[in-house]
Amino acid sequence: PTMAAPYRVPVPAEGVPHSWVQFDDGSIADLTADQFDARLPKSWWPADQARYRVGAKASIWAAVNKHREEANLTERRINAAREWWH
Repeated sequence: PTMAAPYRVPVPAEGVPHSWVQFDDGSIADLTADQFDARLPKSWWPADQARYRVGAKASIWAAVNKHREEANLTERRINAAREWWH
């Protein structure tokens, strides 16, 4: 059996939701740092604080929905062109 290609969603410029631990001294421990950047270690402490934003308004689901809407619109245009041609 063949495996389906992974569904790739464009990442919004604001980033994507991610969880980490921030300690009282401001240091950050990210236990899944490599989730979005394979160059990082799996667990990163202290993590580079410049890479993290608290309360960033990133919405991966908004990006997914936008991508789906654009794909559906493209499919409808292709179908309309096929109907016109035949």
